[in-house]
Amino acid sequence: CGGGGGWGAWQIAVRYSHGDFTDLDIFGGVGDSLTAGFNWWWTPYSRLQFNYIYGSLDQRAKRGGTPLITNTTRGDYSLFGTRFMVDF
Repeated sequence: CGGGGGWGAWQIAVRYSHGDFTDLDIFGGVGDSLTAGFNWWWTPYSRLQFNYIYGSLDQRAKRGGTPLITNTTRGDYSLFGTRFMVDF
């Protein structure tokens, strides 16, 4: 990212996330996601970011008890995001 006039710097990132949002009478579900992305630092003050996220959500019952929800739901999702940042 110096002043050498090159293509800038590339950064590769991978992230796994897990969240359990069900508790007592709150039925938030359980989710897992995997993110893959890369950043392109044009200069030390500007960056272009790309992310692809694949995840799944599952509505579950209370642990150790009878199901609290009769219609359980499950679904998968895919997201693609970009961001341009400038620091000045």
